[in-house]
Amino acid sequence: MPSASSFDAYATPASHGASVSPDRYAVRRAMHVALPEVARGRLHVDSGSAESSVVETLPAPSGASFSAIPARRYVRITPPECKCLAASNATLANLVDSERVMALCRPGSLWPARIDAADLLNHVLALRAADERNRSAAAALELYYRAAETEISLDWLQQGIVELQDALDNAARLQASGIETTIDTAALRQQQIELRVKANEANRARDEINGKLRLLLAIDAADRPYIWPDADLSVVPIMASESALVSEGFASRADLAILRLACQRLDVASLPAVQALLGQQDPLLGGGATGTGVIGRMFTGGADVAARGAQLSQLMRARERQVVEEILTASQTLESRRREVELRRESRDVAAERLAELEKKRPLGTATAFDVSAQRMKLIEAESQLASAVANWHVARVKLEESTGTLARACGHGASCPICGR
Repeated sequence: MPSASSFDAYATPASHGASVSPDRYAVRRAMHVALPEVARGRLHVDSGSAESSVVETLPAPSGASFSAIPARRYVRITPPECKCLAASNATLANLVDSERVMALCRPGSLWPARIDAADLLNHVLALRAADERNRSAAAALELYYRAAETEISLDWLQQGIVELQDALDNAARLQASGIETTIDTAALRQQQIELRVKANEANRARDEINGKLRLLLAIDAADRPYIWPDADLSVVPIMASESALVSEGFASRADLAILRLACQRLDVASLPAVQALLGQQDPLLGGGATGTGVIGRMFTGGADVAARGAQLSQLMRARERQVVEEILTASQTLESRRREVELRRESRDVAAERLAELEKKRPLGTATAFDVSAQRMKLIEAESQLASAVANWHVARVKLEESTGTLARACGHGASCPICGR
């Protein structure tokens, strides 16, 4: 895994007139790591909590006439590699950064006002790229944990198919021996078919998730390998308070930094850049300044500066309210997902305890093999639901980090500029 220094932002030429190749800087944004091929294993969520005494889970499937998991080549990726690959290879961010480098390479005017305007544009473009990298990292990590959820789901579907096949085989043996039973084999076959349908749907979802993830990570191998998530799937409570998270978001969100910077640097010279920024919000905003060029705006653009300043302030306040709402909603969702994990874990433990009781009763003749098999199916479902709850928690954590603007920062793509602090 490359160090954070491998993801350094573009170097800035010493002067606007420096002779620099834009392509040379653009190449430095791409990140490629050696992705080791791995055999498909078995992912595990955290098996218990402090209050849980039941930590045993069902064994891995031993095999069946139907395989829920078609063979495919896998490459192993860790969460830091996933987010940094996505941040580094974000297409729009790289295009914005190449635009910034080209602007830096153009011969510059000696007018101080022109130099200040170019410097503002440079920072705005850098922040816009950082915002896009944060979003790309979030999209990739969400797919990454959905890929883990799908792989775990396939394991439990395979386990259920094996369990039902064992029950059907047992019923067939009893029937061949002339022993009458009340087992509804047709219902068992129907249940197994439903699991196969779910397995087929899970495989379709796995194809779709991996396709989108390969695009975000710029993995273009001819055989289109699947991603094997090498991740710790335990659930750890987030200790930061909501006020601390909001403060973090205000300090780290690139979209806020752009507006803050525009407010601080707004003058006659920077007016065109600010108008373009407002025009991104809606084409009807940011109409052309009166006069032409810096000299023209010095005589006729003062009113526009005041008007655009008021618009920027209003937009800034609205965006800050939006950021607060996004962060608080994401924090509350994460806590809700944590409670869901605890409930699903409790349900799994109850199912496992019931299975253990039935297995003890079976030698005594007070429980049948079919009772045990039916309870195993309930445990399989509970394990699968717990895995989905854990995946949902990790996705919610990614959403929270995205809302605070901190995802790509560890990869060297943070929203930093000289006066962007709150």
